[in-house]
Amino acid sequence: MIFASPLAFLLLILIPLYIYLNSKISTKKGFIYPSLSFLNTRKFGLKAKIYNLVLPIRLIILLLLILTLGRPQFGYEIKQELTKGIDIILTIDTSKSMLAEDLSPKNRMEAAKEVLINFVKNQTTNRIGLIAFSGKSFTLSPLTLDYDIISSLLKEITVDSVKIDGTAIGEAITNAIYRFSYDKERSKVIILLTDGENNAGSVEPLKASEIAKLKKVKIYTIGVGKTDGAPIPLYNPLTGEKDYARDITGNILLSKINENELIEIATKTGGYYFRAVDTNSLNKIYARINQLEKNDIVSGNYKVYQEKFFFFLIPALILMIIDFLLNKIILNPLKL
Repeated sequence: MIFASPLAFLLLILIPLYIYLNSKISTKKGFIYPSLSFLNTRKFGLKAKIYNLVLPIRLIILLLLILTLGRPQFGYEIKQELTKGIDIILTIDTSKSMLAEDLSPKNRMEAAKEVLINFVKNQTTNRIGLIAFSGKSFTLSPLTLDYDIISSLLKEITVDSVKIDGTAIGEAITNAIYRFSYDKERSKVIILLTDGENNAGSVEPLKASEIAKLKKVKIYTIGVGKTDGAPIPLYNPLTGEKDYARDITGNILLSKINENELIEIATKTGGYYFRAVDTNSLNKIYARINQLEKNDIVSGNYKVYQEKFFFFLIPALILMIIDFLLNKIILNPLKL
């Protein structure tokens, strides 16, 4: 047996204190008799003996109450602490096509950043990692619960964050896969946000999704931009004049998404593909993802000790009742 509140035993000093005060009070009390012959005529029987039990009973009551306050515990059971949490790697496309102005408030990049920051702010137990990619993939943050850092990094992302242009989707997925810790019993999710099709990197996206499937990593793919595509604005570094990306014949290029590939990537891993045509739909997508991945995970084991205070409290209550009955019913009428 152990006691959860051992400081309660400091109250044991009350026992000798009570004995001392009781002795002082007893010496001051006495009976006034006219003569010793009167005492010889009195018979002291059971009531007098019961009177001698009052002090021990009260001392035992005091001791039992102190033991009760000490919170005696005996035996325990192991319980698991469950929390809802997953590991999420956010992978965001930073290619020049993300400058297309078909999403408010300014372009695809700014819309995606705004929604991602709000998504991160709403997290509580999910660990978040961040990867930026275009022609290459770079890890900006490993998995962390420090959402302020992730939000700060998101604010700083631009189309110049990765100097190599292109869209290396397969490489981004592979990079994200190896950012997870596989010794933890947490669901693992990659959220891949892109507005183009794979045209760079040495890893094919579908091959990368097969690896994710083997690792039990789900991929949610988000295609950003309107169905018809949008022109990619370019600015003259000298004059600041605005133009649009064009093909070799001078026609304006429209940035379009390879939806079939993104759907296959998501389906293969047990995830979903979403199409974001505006900021509102992008917000709804992240809200839905947040609801989809709410799995109970074991965050730790702990012992729950069984409280046994009633072993001492019940006898104390019984003795208190006995003490009350002795004083009010049996000893009170005693006249010596």
